[in-house]
Amino acid sequence: GLGDFSFKQPSLLPFYQGLPGCLKKIKPDIIDLENEPFNLGTFQVILARNLISPESKIVFHTWQNIFKRYPFPFNLVEKFTYQNTDWALAKNEEAEKILRKKGFSKPISILSPGVDAEQFKKGERKRVALGDKDKFIIGYIGAIVKQKGVLTLISAVSKLKAKFRLLFIGRGDYEEAVREKVGQLKLREKTLFLRTVPHREIPDYLASFDVLVLPSLTFPNWKEQFGRVLIEAMSSEIPVIGSNSGEIPRVIAEAGLIFREGDSEDLKEKLELLINNEDLCQELARKGRERVLKEYSWGVIAQKTYEIYRKILYETRP
Repeated sequence: GLGDFSFKQPSLLPFYQGLPGCLKKIKPDIIDLENEPFNLGTFQVILARNLISPESKIVFHTWQNIFKRYPFPFNLVEKFTYQNTDWALAKNEEAEKILRKKGFSKPISILSPGVDAEQFKKGERKRVALGDKDKFIIGYIGAIVKQKGVLTLISAVSKLKAKFRLLFIGRGDYEEAVREKVGQLKLREKTLFLRTVPHREIPDYLASFDVLVLPSLTFPNWKEQFGRVLIEAMSSEIPVIGSNSGEIPRVIAEAGLIFREGDSEDLKEKLELLINNEDLCQELARKGRERVLKEYSWGVIAQKTYEIYRKILYETRP
């Protein structure tokens, strides 16, 4: 094998020690660079390509869905990347628009993340440590940070009259504020926090949910770039509710419910729709799985990647 070239350094400052030797050895047709265009590692890879394997095509990835101007030297690296690469893979629709706004004139393809549809599929409903089987289980999986809008979710469930259990899986620097809000609204008996769950066990927890909620908020320097947990839940045939932050509405499309970010009353109403309508829950579960199999399974992503590679090889030749 070719090994791993990166050291454990900050993600913007990687050093790919074995890269020159690798390029000399295999002279790749395509270098698929999973780095942002402003990343210093991107600069290193392009420079090595230019010196050692100039015939190799380079495609870079970007998640950036907010227009930002970067300080020196990242601004120069970004410009250098645009001039010295052949293709871009935008990980969401807005990232494509940002690239164009910044002056990138070469081809762009939108390539979303994928999900293992065999690992994440409808499973036995295991009420893992969740208690009463008759309660409606509302789940959140992800970082417990302000941007994810978890306080909106807590406010929304506090207004519900139905029996429910709220489950948080994840940790982050906003945990104290979240637990304080739970206490203020007298929800401690209805809320469970699981800070660390191995990813291999996530399908079991998802199978115990009645709904997964992603209540992300938009900030000046951040909005939801995708929301991978959405496609994991959809693949598992769990209904999803998401805010209208960033890419969430495009990921969910017609396979879930969307509420106005930060609006706990709107989220409460969407939750009540599902609590009171089993047919709607089943319909959204079916649509979610269908959407994943059509757009987000690893097989679909692999085919899309193959088609993009063919275009890079045959549409970018001098």
